[in-house]
Amino acid sequence: MTIDFSVLKTELQTDPNVLGYAAHVDARFGGTGDGSYSSLAVLINATDVSFQYIPPTRVSAQQLITSVDQTEYEALTDRKAQQWNAILAAASANGLDGGNADVRTVVANVWAAGTTRTNLLALAPARDGSRAEELFNQSVTGKDCIKALRDF
Repeated sequence: MTIDFSVLKTELQTDPNVLGYAAHVDARFGGTGDGSYSSLAVLINATDVSFQYIPPTRVSAQQLITSVDQTEYEALTDRKAQQWNAILAAASANGLDGGNADVRTVVANVWAAGTTRTNLLALAPARDGSRAEELFNQSVTGKDCIKALRDF
């Protein structure tokens, strides 16, 4: 994912999570701050428990298969077993991005709470992240902040 500068501009001007951007956005760009754009980057890139981040993680079909509890597999409905087989087929070529929210939702829908679901979701664990990671899946620089505020 790349940085969407219009989203970054809105983030810096509105500070929806009250991270303290206003102290660094100067009057030229609608703020009252000191114009320290490197400080803006520090704030938006700071790791915080309130932002959960799941890095892109390739998960192979073999990893998926070995995470399954046999008893839980046998208890799947035909429809859910078909969904699971489709997931395995998709993973067989290049694996799946275990950090992708859509992939995680499909896995969670196939498997009820239990051993298999826990094992599968653990293949791509979440960690504390930053607001930049939440928005763009990467960090931003002071130059990115200036570019966004100047309408790129």
